[in-house]
Amino acid sequence: FQTMYILLLILLEVIWLALCTHCTVKVLTGETRKLTKASAAIAAQRPEEIEVSGAKVREFAETLRAMQTMGSQLTASLQSQWKLEQQRAEQTAALAHDLKTPLAIITGNADLLAEDENLTEAQKAQIAAMQRAAEKADRRNQPAGADTAGAGAGNSDTVR
Repeated sequence: FQTMYILLLILLEVIWLALCTHCTVKVLTGETRKLTKASAAIAAQRPEEIEVSGAKVREFAETLRAMQTMGSQLTASLQSQWKLEQQRAEQTAALAHDLKTPLAIITGNADLLAEDENLTEAQKAQIAAMQRAAEKADRRNQPAGADTAGAGAGNSDTVR
């Protein structure tokens, strides 16, 4: 008779352990699902969709808060980087535009000088060097993807 009580007690303990394990797994699965949703929200750059409230386990709640903070900081950082890239592109475009007029003047004056028939060979060579340097500067001033023929020619003409 005592053996039966002991077996019944062991059986009840096993059932109780199985129920506790099942409940714990259920809670942890729900909490893990929240972390997965938070990760997806961060990946989609929508940290405002991270739901911090309702976490039943303190460590999971702290992790969700940390993920929300990290997502907000990541979004702010990406927006800041985007703004800096936009500003850099605008400044580069403005600089390229500002260089076009002086380059056009240099090219035009060099062309006018080249038309003079009373030039010495040294003067002709210097004018040709000016024209090549102006063309090279103009090629470098072209936007990316524009005519790049000869961009890597590597002329090292100097103007004296």
